[in-house]
Amino acid sequence: MDVAVLSLMLGLRIGLDETALLALGTAALLHDIGKMRIPRSLLGKPGGVTATERSVIERHTVHGAGMVQHLQGLAQTAMLVALEHHLNYDLSGYPRLPWAKTQHLFTRIVAIGDFFDASTSARRTYRKPLLPDQAMHAILTGAGKLFDPTLATLFLNTVGGFPVGSVVRLSSGEVGVVYRPTEGKALQPQLKVIRDAQGVVLEPVLVDMAQDQRRVLHCIDPIRAGIDLTAYL
Repeated sequence: MDVAVLSLMLGLRIGLDETALLALGTAALLHDIGKMRIPRSLLGKPGGVTATERSVIERHTVHGAGMVQHLQGLAQTAMLVALEHHLNYDLSGYPRLPWAKTQHLFTRIVAIGDFFDASTSARRTYRKPLLPDQAMHAILTGAGKLFDPTLATLFLNTVGGFPVGSVVRLSSGEVGVVYRPTEGKALQPQLKVIRDAQGVVLEPVLVDMAQDQRRVLHCIDPIRAGIDLTAYL
């Protein structure tokens, strides 16, 4: 679901109409359907997989395209996204598609949402999750090779450099929780300051970082910090 939400946010940002958004959301929901054909023992295998196991997992794109193609009433774009979502912007990645000259627009959108969701998810047991700002940095670093550079920048401006729900350290040493991005100021979100510089829990104080002298330094892990996000969002 997170991939679909992120994809639709980006789709809205670029001005897709209602029909296109419906097709994009459907494609995003079904992009990984091919994993149903992959043994569960391989998906999320702790410690990583062998080269042979990796090739089996990578087949989920082809399996998914075939499965979606046989579902009645779905646009061809859903099949393309299932097939292409691990094909990079420069056409590296997988599966190898010698005839491809570019990815479909929806694939380029879903690829960004999929990377952000997967890289920050604790469900990914074979690799330590990235913090939200680290994932955003990886997307921007990969722009032009892994990701569409225009869409990568629009994703930053839509979600923010510190997305909603991020726990952040301020230049003052205080800790806050981001609850709203600031339009046009990706690194200056609106947040709730919840701890002082000594770590003492505070009554949440609303702060607009675009109007404040303090700066957001970086994200911190809410689990390691003992912070229950549900209390602040």
